[in-house]
Amino acid sequence: MPPRNGRHLVLEVLRDQEKPISAQALFTQLRQQGHTTGLATVYRILARLRQEGILHRHSRPHGETCYSLVDQHQHYLTCIRCQRSIPLSICPLRKWEEMLRHNGVSKWPESFLVLYHELELFGLCNLCQEK
Repeated sequence: MPPRNGRHLVLEVLRDQEKPISAQALFTQLRQQGHTTGLATVYRILARLRQEGILHRHSRPHGETCYSLVDQHQHYLTCIRCQRSIPLSICPLRKWEEMLRHNGVSKWPESFLVLYHELELFGLCNLCQEK
């Protein structure tokens, strides 16, 4: 079996995630699996995947950036106190996306093809509200 490059390793880790992951956590997982991909390389790979439209970028309230694959279409409620991310079971943007694709917006003279979108709402989860 030929050795896998850093890009494939990063994509494998991202595919295994149930929620967005930070570059540092991704790097740590690669190290735990015995790979020698450096942290700077992980950041470069993530930047490239984002440019290619393969990744969503999620900003956390404390400044950390996390990533998830675009094909893992998911939106989150993120608690600003405990940093827990709760997936939303619906996509409130789909109807708007369809409207843009087919009709455009009254102020725009043409339609708009949405390739992907991101939505993350920040607040306090029920556990942190009780504290």
